[in-house]
Amino acid sequence: SGDESLQSSGYLSQFLRTPSGDVSPFNATFKTPKTVWEWREEPHNIWRARRFAVGMKGGGDMFPASIFTEGVGGDKLPADALVVDVGGSIGSVTV
Repeated sequence: SGDESLQSSGYLSQFLRTPSGDVSPFNATFKTPKTVWEWREEPHNIWRARRFAVGMKGGGDMFPASIFTEGVGGDKLPADALVVDVGGSIGSVTV
């Protein structure tokens, strides 16, 4: 989200051309071995975790929930069916 992605994108080319042992451009950018999720839970980054949650909620509020179930034929699926969204960033892209 936000500045983490923007800052990390600046390290992408260097990361791909000169492997440094970092797992991702994010790790190189923020000098941490942690995942972005673990890093956001650190006390000084908790505001970032909250900002991400607000952004996700805002994105979800843009669409009625029915587009996800109706778009995949949810009315024809068993009650315990598992539907997995594997791309598109916003589930409605697959609809």
